[in-house]
Amino acid sequence: MRKTAYISNFTRLNKGFTLIEVLVVLTLLGIVFSVLSFGFYNSIYSSLSISQRSKEVEDVAKFYWDFQRKFSTSKQIFIKKISQNNYIITLYNTSGEFSKGLVKSVYFTKENFLWYYEYPYIFGDPYFYDETKSIKVIPVQDFNVEINYNGQKVEEINLTKMDKSFIIIMEVNKVYKLKF
Repeated sequence: MRKTAYISNFTRLNKGFTLIEVLVVLTLLGIVFSVLSFGFYNSIYSSLSISQRSKEVEDVAKFYWDFQRKFSTSKQIFIKKISQNNYIITLYNTSGEFSKGLVKSVYFTKENFLWYYEYPYIFGDPYFYDETKSIKVIPVQDFNVEINYNGQKVEEINLTKMDKSFIIIMEVNKVYKLKF
């Protein structure tokens, strides 16, 4: 009996793990956590990129909605092509952002952005705008406006809203199209 009592005391004292067992478990835990953290990082990164893309689409949708609102209330429309992908679009409308009444809204492209300038009066050169008071609207890599007037493509036009013989197609970044 003494022999069994001695063995049972010996096993009771050695209930811990060996150094090899602890290292194996820590290595396995490290591998599992690295795989999980990599997956977590990828999900956060894709979520942020989707959020950024969603913000871009929202900005373009807001621009189109605002432009369509201004276009539909326009009394007179001026469009002039400055160079490849550079246009000045002036709308005399009653849908101003900052002023009430009939305002001059000017959209123009510069440095891969579409800019907006508003002037509370419609007097003077329709293509004049103050760059220091202009607001960035949306980034554009490719901005194209196609004007068909009486079946002919033109690069500069002065239209009154009563004249229904024109079609304007605006294309931003070869993705978004708007037709008037």
